[in-house]
Amino acid sequence: MCITGGGDVAFVRVLGPIQAVTAAGLTLDLPSASQRRLLARLAVDAPRALRAELLCDVLAVSPGALRTIVSRLRRGIGGTAVLASQGRYRLSVPVDAAMFAAALSRAGAGEDRIAALERALALWTGPAFEEFAAEAWAEPEVARLAELHASAVEEHAGELILARRWAEAVAELRAHVSVHPLRDRPWGLLVQALGGAGRQADALAAYREYRDYLAEWVGTEPSAEVRRIQERIAAGWDGIDEPGRSASSRPAGEHGDRWLRWPAELAAEVAAAGRTRELELLAAEALERYEQASAYARADRVREGLRALGVRPGTRDSRRRPARGWESLTATERLISRLVAEGLTNRAVARRLHISPHTVNTHLRHVFAKLSVSNRAALASAVAHSIG
Repeated sequence: MCITGGGDVAFVRVLGPIQAVTAAGLTLDLPSASQRRLLARLAVDAPRALRAELLCDVLAVSPGALRTIVSRLRRGIGGTAVLASQGRYRLSVPVDAAMFAAALSRAGAGEDRIAALERALALWTGPAFEEFAAEAWAEPEVARLAELHASAVEEHAGELILARRWAEAVAELRAHVSVHPLRDRPWGLLVQALGGAGRQADALAAYREYRDYLAEWVGTEPSAEVRRIQERIAAGWDGIDEPGRSASSRPAGEHGDRWLRWPAELAAEVAAAGRTRELELLAAEALERYEQASAYARADRVREGLRALGVRPGTRDSRRRPARGWESLTATERLISRLVAEGLTNRAVARRLHISPHTVNTHLRHVFAKLSVSNRAALASAVAHSIG
């Protein structure tokens, strides 16, 4: 239920629509996009205070207009939720994204781990900063939270597998890989869960589905770990190694997605496939995103993978794609371009990739500028030329 005014907020919600929520669970109406943007920007750095000048730049307003927006926001969500001091503003109430991260960190080991992960995942009510996810100030935090959520879903599924709750694991992983079709770990878990459920044919079909998707969109093969799981299922493995955990059910921090497990084995595999340039570009994008999100340990692993390919990643400032042409596109921009070339509308692309139509529009504006095209037909021609 959404109300106008009527009480101080208990926390700010940024997972999904930007909202202020009371202790009674009511959401306070924030009809102004400027108020929602201000609340979201403060939430990114909460509880740190931000300079008024920075907030003016984010909102594209004058200092006087900023004070007016702050005043109206306070009237709507409570006077103590946004505090001001010495030309700075800060959020004084909790943010659901921080609550989500804290709940994950408290999820320990043992029989209660499934319940603890479920309590944490229940706090995830939608994509982080949904309305403003494509804005530069939000992107690093959006990437960090998306990775936390994806890893948490995978850990939960891994725990379900250990508990032999095969049907629940399969259902969760099927939904997960539809959102994250290029993440390695959930496909391995899905194959393992289907095999454990006695559905060997379905397990092998899932492996082929993942293998074909990678071949079409990235030009690589499933990782050695996923291939190993497939081979064991084909040989009659029941999905559980006793005693203890199977290799694919470790927490995400132990091996994560394919960019985090790299070194020589995957480098040699891709080099043998003759697609090293494609993988260098994808790895460079992964490195850039991890650096933006301050995920330095993961960034270091990607650098190791690039060096294994004989590439010197250099500093962030020294790494630059060409300004124009197909090579200038990021992996996401290429994927969207290919889907558009197939005739999908922006809304259909958004549904396929589980992102907002606004994000698709933003990527396409960049693509049109980089490829010097002005319409979808010209984009389709550019895509065909890149493939041919």
